[in-house]
Amino acid sequence: MKEVNKQAFKSLLKYFARKKYTRETVKRWTSTAMEYIIFLEMHDKTVDDLGDLLNSEGKVVGKESFGVKEFIDTKTKYEASYVGYLCRVLKRFYTAWEKHFPIPNEDFPKAKGEPERVTLTTEEILKLQETARIQWIQREKSTPGDLLGLRDYCMILIGIDCGPRRLQISRLNIDHYDDKKGTLFVPAAKGGRDTTRVLSKILKNALRYYLERRKKLESKNKAMFLLPNNERVTTSAMSDRFSATCKEAGVYAKGVGFHALRRAKVWRLKKAGFNEEEINNIMGWKRGSKMSHIYGELDQTELQQKAADIDDIFKRNNID
Repeated sequence: MKEVNKQAFKSLLKYFARKKYTRETVKRWTSTAMEYIIFLEMHDKTVDDLGDLLNSEGKVVGKESFGVKEFIDTKTKYEASYVGYLCRVLKRFYTAWEKHFPIPNEDFPKAKGEPERVTLTTEEILKLQETARIQWIQREKSTPGDLLGLRDYCMILIGIDCGPRRLQISRLNIDHYDDKKGTLFVPAAKGGRDTTRVLSKILKNALRYYLERRKKLESKNKAMFLLPNNERVTTSAMSDRFSATCKEAGVYAKGVGFHALRRAKVWRLKKAGFNEEEINNIMGWKRGSKMSHIYGELDQTELQQKAADIDDIFKRNNID
């Protein structure tokens, strides 16, 4: 790699560090940036050749002769939503070197249509929860001492009660649960922020029982949920188990995954009368999110307790 591109790449990493993006986000974005740098070098270009020329008033006076548009042209076989994602990532790439991105936001490729966003009803969620419980009991009977059924049950309960992403559940550690306070620390994901959730009684009891048995495993891994090889549970393994439970519960359909529980959590909070600012605080969205979260104006402890008290799906059957 040419020296100027190496230095530029290091500057990009520093930019990401300043912005405090999550490790997974940085990994995806730096991979795209590296692919772009390789593309430039194939055409004997460097990052110094990037960006539109601006005058003293910040207006474009000279267009980039070669760069992002040509790179995007190699991706046209993919869906518009992915190409638009690449544009957003590369715009940050340019911003890191104080360059002007040559494609206006309004010209970013748009998806052909809004993706179907499945939201489970209360009845479906309660079916799913009960099915996961039965699967755990059945597995316990067939394989005494096995923790996988109980593990899956706890992960689904967390999805229902807290609405985190799969990645956030995967990243949970044993010490993230505070049994005295009945709270669960949920690490940030995808540009969000850490939150500490107040849990429902049924989830507290399940996690307490699971973690007591989890301590007996001969594993130095601090992860709360493990694979059979004692490695941290992966998001793909979570999806496989969730899909199997959904099918058995009779609520399986295209687009149903852990994220459906997240959407359902937000929907229930809206039905319970929470405003968008409060929901942003509960779910851990940052300033600039679609829900316009503003920091520092609400008492997190009081708000999380209010959310737990009002939104206890396991006690309520009339949310629909």
